[in-house]
This record gives sequence, C-alpha cells and structure tokens, in this order.
Amino acid sequence: MKPTDAQVKVFWEGYGFTLEELHPLPSKEPYFVLHEPDGEQWDYWIGEEWDTEIPVRELYPPIDLNSLFKYAVPKLENYKRGFVISWAGRTTWVVKLHSYDAVGDTIKSVDNDPALALFWALDKVREASK
Repeated sequence: MKPTDAQVKVFWEGYGFTLEELHPLPSKEPYFVLHEPDGEQWDYWIGEEWDTEIPVRELYPPIDLNSLFKYAVPKLENYKRGFVISWAGRTTWVVKLHSYDAVGDTIKSVDNDPALALFWALDKVREASK
C-alpha cells in the first residue's frame, strides 16, 4: 500500500529531515528548504513562480530502496535493530526487523513492492520508538 503525503512527511521527519518555510518577500509565495539529516539541503519555490504547488512527496526523497538505505536503514542501529528482507513467492516481499536486546520483539511488513515493505517496517520502528 502506498503511503499518503502526510505519512511520507511524518516518516522522513522521523528519520531526521526538517522542512523550513521561508518568506523572502511579502509579495511572493513561500520558499521551502529541506534539510537532510547529514546537513545537505534542497531548495524549492512553491506557488506563483511555477503556477503550481509541489506535492509533499516531491519535497522529500522518494520511497525507494536507494533512499531508504541511504537515510533510514542506518538509523536502525540507534533503535538496536537488525533486518532481514526476503522474497516470499512470485510477488511478495517480507521485511523483518529484529531487536538486538528483546527476544521475540520483531516488526514485520509484507508488500508486493520491496521498497514499500521496507518503508512500512521502518515506519513501525519509528512509531514504536516515540
């Protein structure tokens, strides 16, 4: 199942991204700066300049294996978790995130898309660690 824009925003903010809204000129639409966890930043104009708004999912990194392994999976160490991704048939991917220090504490996610299976498992870890 694909996440909503709100879920994407909450997920990436939970893994260290911050979105800063700036108003450089009173007559202009806001300017957004996305700060990555490693200190880089991406800049976006939203509004009249492009005569459109950029959806939330285009402000944050895409939900794909590259982005998840670059930004979210390394944080599993902070949550004392390891992971296993396995293929369970023609179209099913299973992700299990195991706790290092609590026997039986496993978070599991299943999806036809391996990136979405990993996303939902990582989202459960983020939610559980609040």
